[in-house]
Amino acid sequence: MDQLAREVFQEQNRVRTNPTSYIPYLQEMLTQFKGMVLHKPNEIPLRTNEGPGAVQDCINYLRSLKPLHPYQWDDNMTRAASDHANDIGPKGISNHTGSDGSSMSNRLERYGDWMGKIGENIDFGSKTARDIVLSLIIDDGVDNRGHRKNVLSPDFQKTGVACQKHAQWEICTVLDYASEYTFKGGKLSGTLITDNTPKFTSGSTFGQPQYTNYTTSSYAPGQTTTTYSTSPYTSSSVSYTQPTSTYTQAPSSLPVNHDLLAREVFQEQNRVRQNPTSYIPYLEEHLKLFQGMVLKKPGEIPLRTHEGPGAVQDCINFLRVQKPLHALEWDDNMTRACRDHANDIGPKNLCGHTGSDGSSMSSRLERYGDWNGKIGENCDFGNSSARDVIISLIVDDGVSNRGHRNNLFSPDFRKVGIACANHVDYKTCVVIDYASQYGPKGSFNQGSYTTSFPSSTVSGSYVPTSSYNTYTSQNPYNNSTTTTKTQTYASQNINDPFIQEQLRKHNIDTNTFGSSGSSQNYVDPEKPPNTIETSIQKNITIINGRRNVTETRTYKLADGSQKITERTYQE
Repeated sequence: MDQLAREVFQEQNRVRTNPTSYIPYLQEMLTQFKGMVLHKPNEIPLRTNEGPGAVQDCINYLRSLKPLHPYQWDDNMTRAASDHANDIGPKGISNHTGSDGSSMSNRLERYGDWMGKIGENIDFGSKTARDIVLSLIIDDGVDNRGHRKNVLSPDFQKTGVACQKHAQWEICTVLDYASEYTFKGGKLSGTLITDNTPKFTSGSTFGQPQYTNYTTSSYAPGQTTTTYSTSPYTSSSVSYTQPTSTYTQAPSSLPVNHDLLAREVFQEQNRVRQNPTSYIPYLEEHLKLFQGMVLKKPGEIPLRTHEGPGAVQDCINFLRVQKPLHALEWDDNMTRACRDHANDIGPKNLCGHTGSDGSSMSSRLERYGDWNGKIGENCDFGNSSARDVIISLIVDDGVSNRGHRNNLFSPDFRKVGIACANHVDYKTCVVIDYASQYGPKGSFNQGSYTTSFPSSTVSGSYVPTSSYNTYTSQNPYNNSTTTTKTQTYASQNINDPFIQEQLRKHNIDTNTFGSSGSSQNYVDPEKPPNTIETSIQKNITIINGRRNVTETRTYKLADGSQKITERTYQE
């Protein structure tokens, strides 16, 4: 059986790389028809569905077909094919569903990860490699020639083939196909199915693919009698495809109106901010689509997630306690900055926050205005509906600090810009920029605000890949573009002779003074002698993330007088 499988592999590649090489076999077959019945030497006559018409159609097809790349043999795909052949053969089953209820994708996913498109053909009864391939490419009785398309698909790159004895049809051959396939956890080039980098898009956005089962009559022996067979052996094919496949055309494959999508994302984002629990029903439906760690949405490719339903449940719990927030305001100039990035990374197949010109989120925002307080950026790849974009960002699968969710629900942000563009790998990318304040150049050079400088969260993006993926940017800027007055504190120089005398008079041990508090040893080369207190005040002007500090020091001397110094520097 292993030898036959290898021969089928070779014959399949022969017809792919040299389509016209099979025409002589088909022309010979035409001479063997008597009406709708095929009379092959030493075989039982076979009544077909289309007669010689299907054979002539195949000849015409091969004449016009350009040579294709050969398939690559894959041992793990062959293991999946063997599982099915070894299951259905002894039990006399004749379809793609295993006796354990397994599908083609279930079996392939036992041994690896796939992306793009997968397919399966099964032939029953054909005993030679050439007859198996002829049966599949003629595809008698199948209107859309599904088996032929699987054999001669330009999308598939890898294949696995297995043969086994069959209780009813003597022999069965299972052929599995995939655009890309790798061992568990391996890297796939293009849209990722499994990701080991730090994607809910990429992403995330792939669910249950369309399933089409073709059961056809094919050119193979009939029943073991001398009568014509009305129930000849069958070949069947099934394929899982992306929405742009020849078998299905999902709405997500239609051209996307980018401006409309951006506005819809804006509206959905404000909806979940103002009414957080409104998204819980969508997430609860999401939970029902999980099979283990795999999310299977109708009409979409299965998505292997990092956290499975746990991330979705975490989001539900978050929304239940999240208080309503103010709506974000649309800003045209921030949208221009977003559009610059989307139009840059989309055609160039980039997926990060750094532009091809090295630009950062802040530098793009600064092209069109000044920002104040805090800025952040989320990027989403692969989602073509506003709701899916928002779900991707708030579920934030695989991101331990939920940075995307934090950006979307930040009470600090007031302004937002959103832009969408086509993306080479992920079809659609969405860039969302946030700011506490944003306005024309020079808007924030005056004013006095108290602000803090805490550690900031990391912002990034979801990739709709068959796993979740995050692309991190620089941290959102938790700083101010206005004048900030820092804490004023006093320090005493305990080494000063005057201070030492006072301490001895009161029996105070100088070792009790640490490095913090109001009585600390402050080393200052500019401090005048007999200073008993130092007060430091900083005025910080931060424009677009650059801190200009004016530091004023007031020294109180023992005789009651003061000395003031001032210096300006950048941090």
